[in-house]
Parts: sequence; structure tokens; C-alpha cells
Amino acid sequence: MKAIHKFLNLILFFAFSIFVGVSVFIYYKKTGEIQFASKAPSKVKLTPEELVNKYLKEGQEKVQTQQINSILTLKNTTPETAKKEKEIRIEDIPVDQQIAKNIKAPEQSLTEKFDTQAYDEQLEGAQSAQAKKEYARQYIENARKAGYHITLNDQLEVVSMKAIRKPTSQTDKIDTFESNPEE
Repeated sequence: MKAIHKFLNLILFFAFSIFVGVSVFIYYKKTGEIQFASKAPSKVKLTPEELVNKYLKEGQEKVQTQQINSILTLKNTTPETAKKEKEIRIEDIPVDQQIAKNIKAPEQSLTEKFDTQAYDEQLEGAQSAQAKKEYARQYIENARKAGYHITLNDQLEVVSMKAIRKPTSQTDKIDTFESNPEE
């Protein structure tokens, strides 16, 4: 009887061991991560410089592989295949795009071009004249605030300048009273 118990215990132990082994295998196959305790890397904190260098290196490797792939595709492309790719048949282009290419804007006559140029120049002249008038107005206003009366001519040159009053400062506006005038 003891032999039967030992035998059954041995069968149960092997069955349980196989069950655990299969379960662990399935788990690691799903997660894709197999790390053993003895080989588990310790979590090392990288400095920002090391992280930047790491990502720069990865980026350079990606660029190099892309360059290699593009060179290989260029080498594999023969002149015949390149010509076939460049050829466009008229039947492949939609009709509305074909018509749009044939329609051109009517050309302007020489007088129309001259008129549009003259109009543009007049518009720019009017805008610059308005800007000059605004500048002159602000100049006169600032001079009045400073205590001067200025007269400008048509070329916006100062013709005359008269002092109106002396500008007041903030300290002049403050009235001071003595608390004990007799002392």
C-alpha cells in the first residue's frame, strides 16, 4: 500500500510540475517577455544626456536603414520601368481636368496692364500720403504736450516753432503745507 501511495504521489507531482511548466510557457509566450531573476537588469536611471544620445543613435540607425533601402530601390529600378511610370495616358486623366487645362485666362491688353499698374501706384501713393499725415499729426500733438507750437509746410518740414509754456512736472503739482508754520 505504501508503494501505491508513493507511486500516486509521484504521478501527482509530475502532473503538477507539467501543468506549472505549460502554464508558465503559455504566459511568457503571450507577453513576449522572458526575464529570469538572475539576469534581470537593474533599473538604472539614465541622465538626460544619455537618453538624448540613445535616441539620437536610434534615429541615425533608422535614417541609415532608410537610405540603404532607397539606394537598393534605385538600383533595382531600371530605365524601362522608370519610363513606364512616367508615361501618362490621356485616357487616365479625368475629363474635367483636361478641359481645365485648355481654358486659359484671357490676356490683358497693354492698356489694361498700364491702367492696373497706374491704379496700384495711385493706391500706394494715397496710403503713404495718409500715413504721412498721421505722422505729422502725431508729431504736432507730441510737440504741444511738450509745450511747443509747430507749423509744418507741405513737405512736412518744420517752418516755425514757438514755446507756448513751460511743461509742468509732477513735483510742481503737489502742494506742500507746513504743519507748524511758526516754528
